[in-house]
Amino acid sequence: MSKYTRRDNLEVSKKRWAAYVAAGAAATLAGTQTAEADITHVVVGGTDGAITFGVGQKSWALDGSVKLAFGNTALGGGTTRGFAFGGIPSNGASLLFGHLAGTTVGNYPYVANMALDANVSTAAFLAGSGGTMAYGNGYGNDKFLNSSGSPTTGYVGFRFDTNANGTNFHFGWARVTLNGDTPKNTFVVEEYAYGDAGESIKVGEIGAIPEPGSLGCLALGALGLLASRRRRKAS
Repeated sequence: MSKYTRRDNLEVSKKRWAAYVAAGAAATLAGTQTAEADITHVVVGGTDGAITFGVGQKSWALDGSVKLAFGNTALGGGTTRGFAFGGIPSNGASLLFGHLAGTTVGNYPYVANMALDANVSTAAFLAGSGGTMAYGNGYGNDKFLNSSGSPTTGYVGFRFDTNANGTNFHFGWARVTLNGDTPKNTFVVEEYAYGDAGESIKVGEIGAIPEPGSLGCLALGALGLLASRRRRKAS
């Protein structure tokens, strides 16, 4: 199972701190104030997130009646492959308002393996309820598990609209690990996160971004620390 390392967290922290300082400085100069955008982040992993072949799908409730659901089934030719479903409504209504990020090649929908820090809200989304994730005959464009069968971890992007009219989407991401146990291609949903309706979210983002006023304080504090260090060095 793939895990974040301390080095990974440090690199992300550096990027976020730099973004806070830059955004805070700009906000301080502009004198603007806006509210925070909330992000719901859930860690699953282990047996709770394990998706096995032939036992139906597992799902997690999102905002309103929508569920994020994943399954693993056979797709033609008798070969098993991972298969992901997105935005399943608990009331059995249409799937039009739940989609996974991905592309269609020929007649086959493929779930995108999104890069860390990619903006989910600008991604291309599949028109149907899901797409393939793992390698199999006729499905050679899969982005998660290729013909080598090696374990791999990646990120699925998704969107859903509780109004069921496609005008007010929530965007989110899920981190998944495919175990490489071909031909069954079992996998684990490690964690997922999604933002407020209409708000953008980046892959891997798990916390609310402070409002510009708070960012301004962070920026000024960072500048103060830098000035203090310089004075100490000079003395």
